[in-house]
Amino acid sequence: MAALDNFRDRWERMAPRERTMMVMLGVTFVVCIFAFVGFNISDGLTAIEDKNEQSRDALAAMQNYRINEGATAAPGVEAMIPDEPVKLSRYLEEIVKDVGIKPLTYPTPKETARGKFVEISLRLELKGLSIYELKDFLEKVESKSPIVVIRELHVKRNFRDKEKLKADMTIATFKKAPAQEGGESDKDEG
Repeated sequence: MAALDNFRDRWERMAPRERTMMVMLGVTFVVCIFAFVGFNISDGLTAIEDKNEQSRDALAAMQNYRINEGATAAPGVEAMIPDEPVKLSRYLEEIVKDVGIKPLTYPTPKETARGKFVEISLRLELKGLSIYELKDFLEKVESKSPIVVIRELHVKRNFRDKEKLKADMTIATFKKAPAQEGGESDKDEG
């Protein structure tokens, strides 16, 4: 309260011209603060818009790549589904060594009937990868054998290290379904 009383006494001792100048100084200070906050918000929105534009460009490039890649595929090339499937753990272990990521543990593959074929899939979780390591891994999985595919992929950034990624994926291969006895039709056309 003493400080407020001192301020009031000082204010009353000032000449009207000094009071007007102090009010103008206070208004100028408030206007400057609002302008500073406004410019910071504007800069932040501009940075977000720039990042969004880069993301849009990247998505458009990926879409163009997909369209062009599909158009350049050789006509009539089909993957021949074998009687015995590719052993996924051995297949992935070679890719892990090539890419240079830490060795993985592989869960037991799951088999699902798909009409005349059986899908053998396993779910993997890769942690602490850079974007380049993940790209190389995914490219090698998809390109090394035509009957091994990535069925599902979820990628998240690491909370603490924004440069590292966590990828959760399902990788699958196929084999011919065993012939059913007694001429029964396929029950699971899934």
